[in-house]
Amino acid sequence: MDEWRQCLQFGSEWHQTTLQGAYSLWQAQSLSVPSPPANQWMKLESGQPMLPSDAHLAGQTITEVKLAQIGVEARLAEYHELAVHHEAGVRQYSGHQLELIQEVDGWYLQFEETVPAVR
Repeated sequence: MDEWRQCLQFGSEWHQTTLQGAYSLWQAQSLSVPSPPANQWMKLESGQPMLPSDAHLAGQTITEVKLAQIGVEARLAEYHELAVHHEAGVRQYSGHQLELIQEVDGWYLQFEETVPAVR
């Protein structure tokens, strides 16, 4: 239980949201944390339902726009990692792949500059 709570605490701090918001992110498979403990009383793929007041609070902090933003950021970060791997000589790509990676990496760098304004 302590590890699970620590994962949610990390998620809430990482995404600058409440603990309920971190749980909502986990339910939407947008939080990288371990599965809930094996002794969870209710075995649902989406995890245990929250109390209505918790769900209301999560809905205020984790909007559809926030989920979409995190999804876009994750994809941009994947391409940035590919670019970093290429620059470090870890992996090489074909000309077309490299063009795409460099184009998207440019978007990543541009977005990175505006993140404080977005959040």
